[in-house]
Amino acid sequence: MTRHKMVVKRNALGKSAAQNTIGTDAFNGVSTIPGVTDVRIEAEDDEKVEISYSYTLKDKFMDTVTHLASFGLERVDWKQ
Repeated sequence: MTRHKMVVKRNALGKSAAQNTIGTDAFNGVSTIPGVTDVRIEAEDDEKVEISYSYTLKDKFMDTVTHLASFGLERVDWKQ
């Protein structure tokens, strides 16, 4: 199974409503995407988090932007 990586940061809503660390919100946001397993925080600072994960479904999860936004996050970079 291939590991993927993404970098996320807080969006405007997330900056004003944050109650958790950005790492906690990023972990929770990514780990609740259908098909995502084995989520790991690879790097974290005050502005962004790099997360790696495995994806088990054959189809792409098409609503990543909306899903992450519900956690006050937005994707900055996508790595494979």
